[in-house]
Amino acid sequence: MTTIDPPILHLEGLRCQSGVLPWSLTLHKGDRLALLGSAPIALSGVLRLMARLDLPVTGDLWLAGRSAKTIAPAVWRRQVVWVPAQAPWPGRTVEETLREPLT
Repeated sequence: MTTIDPPILHLEGLRCQSGVLPWSLTLHKGDRLALLGSAPIALSGVLRLMARLDLPVTGDLWLAGRSAKTIAPAVWRRQVVWVPAQAPWPGRTVEETLREPLT
C-alpha cells in the first residue's frame, strides 16, 4: 500500500490585512511557486502570511500536515523563508540570510 505524504505547505482560505481575496494553495515536495502580479502589496501580503510575519484575518496554514497554530513562529520560519527581491540586509549573501530567518 502506498502512503501519501502530507503537503509540504498548505494554505486554506487565507486573507491578509490588505483585503486580498482568500488564498488556497497546496505545495508538495519538489513543487516550485512563482507569484506574479501587478499589485506588489497583495503579493507581499501573501508572502508575509506564508512566512508567518503577519497573522491572517481568516484561514489557516499547515506545514507538513501540522497547523500553524501548533508550531511556534520561530520554528515555522526555519522551514518557510521569505527572501525579498531587494534584501534589507546589505552585505549579506542569500545563504547567510536563509540561515537566520526573520523573527
